[in-house]
Amino acid sequence: MKNLLPFFLIIVLGCKDELDLDPYNGDIGSIVKEINIDGVRDENIKRFNNQIFVKLPVDYPYGNLIRPKIQLNNQFHVATDLSQGLPFEAQSVEIVVESDTYGASNFYIHVSPSVPLEFTGNPKNIEVKIEPNAYAEIYMNNLGTYPFSNDSGMLFQDIPVNLRNTISGQITRTSGLILPDTNGVKRLAIAIPLNSTVGNYTPIVQVGERQAEFPSILKITYGKLGLFPSDWKASVANASLVVTGYNILPNNNYELEIFNDFMPARSIQLKRIDDNSLSAAVPTDLPFGDYSAKILVNSKEYEITEILNPRHFNLHFLASSSQPYIQSLSQSNLLNNNACSYYKETKIIARDQDILANIQLEPNAEDIKLKLINRKTKEEHLLTSLPGRIHASCFNQFYLRFSITKEVTDGTYEVYVIVTNHDTTMQTSEAFGEIVSIQ
Repeated sequence: MKNLLPFFLIIVLGCKDELDLDPYNGDIGSIVKEINIDGVRDENIKRFNNQIFVKLPVDYPYGNLIRPKIQLNNQFHVATDLSQGLPFEAQSVEIVVESDTYGASNFYIHVSPSVPLEFTGNPKNIEVKIEPNAYAEIYMNNLGTYPFSNDSGMLFQDIPVNLRNTISGQITRTSGLILPDTNGVKRLAIAIPLNSTVGNYTPIVQVGERQAEFPSILKITYGKLGLFPSDWKASVANASLVVTGYNILPNNNYELEIFNDFMPARSIQLKRIDDNSLSAAVPTDLPFGDYSAKILVNSKEYEITEILNPRHFNLHFLASSSQPYIQSLSQSNLLNNNACSYYKETKIIARDQDILANIQLEPNAEDIKLKLINRKTKEEHLLTSLPGRIHASCFNQFYLRFSITKEVTDGTYEVYVIVTNHDTTMQTSEAFGEIVSIQ
């Protein structure tokens, strides 16, 4: 009996060790039993959504370091080196824990200082032109950890910034991002919206519940004119169009020149609404149809440097808002794969390839045909759309395919689309603005 006693004790003690293991349910709360941070009262250390939020006191003595002491579930140990403290300013504080049974896990400590936000260096007046991706750069301290947090446990990656006009008091809302360090200094890049009004501004930066006014002036000025490529759809019921962009200066003359292969160019006067928009009414005597367009600024054509598709500016003037229209024609060998894919437009059609037609129509369309009219013989041909659609990522375009039948002879053609809806209503488009050549 005495010989069995040691064996019995080993079994009992071994079972006791297993029973003493702290439970783990996959939640950080079941890993972290207690956390303390030197210089911070316990009531200023809180947990939200499996993350730790720390509010530093005004007299926090350790600068931009925190010194956590963490007691874990006895199945885990801290893998992160805490011996020298952890830097937190404008960066994340990650704690990695490991378990022989459950492997590695992690959680984050989000730190919010109580001291005021600070603009560092010698803040000077800043001047920025309105242009894509424009920003004003300022230097700051006392931001806290990234992502930034507020007292309610909410996290945000961008820093809200209000730009207050120094004359009108009008507020323009924008945001800032932290850029990589320059010699240990945190740089805040404040985005300048394209629809900003030129003038002098005071940036007001807000991080959590704290905000600070930049002590110098941010001056926003006009940059180079930028107009956004448009594809206007107008009808008798809605015969207006708007051109949008930025740096649309007063005292300039703006015109929209429209044209197609059926009529000479015609000019439409554009009225400046503000720095970001122009408007015009479609002339009442303009024939319905599909038009290419270009914008003239002081009689000089506005040039678009980007390679875009479809045509930079199109006007589709329709008899009714539901009338279908052809936006562009292409073929499979004209696929262009750059930053995104698109099919380059063409008016020269190779008969041994399908026609790809980007057609805008109502969602209840069932039967779709291309009508080709020979310009010389006036003979008409109907091509039926093939099953399926081809997608191009630029502008999220979809193309229907049409095979050219042997009855279609080489020559020049007007192109229309005929759409039959599920209720047997048939609609025919206006002629596509370009006369195509089939070869």
